[in-house]
Amino acid sequence: MVHVNANLDLKTEAVFKTGKFGALVSDLCESPLYITFIARNKPFENDAWQKNGESFMDIVLPYDDVLTTEDIDLLMARELYRQAEKLAWLDYGRMREELRRLFVLN
Repeated sequence: MVHVNANLDLKTEAVFKTGKFGALVSDLCESPLYITFIARNKPFENDAWQKNGESFMDIVLPYDDVLTTEDIDLLMARELYRQAEKLAWLDYGRMREELRRLFVLN
């Protein structure tokens, strides 16, 4: 089960919604996976780790892209697809296939 949230600032909070994306990707994996999309005008780093049998991932989104995109869900999907291999202990190949199917990614 995938859980999605966001770490935002005042500008990105106005345009960033995770509800639709979270519903679409909720079944990407069977193990608990908590993804935080970071869209702040400060330096952060992408990261992935395990703790107590659960998986966590921080994905930093390009700040200006968040403010200008017309499809925030596609932006999140592309970045998750790109970063998925950091979840080496999960079946990230299947996750990528499902993201490609859901969002028509190349």
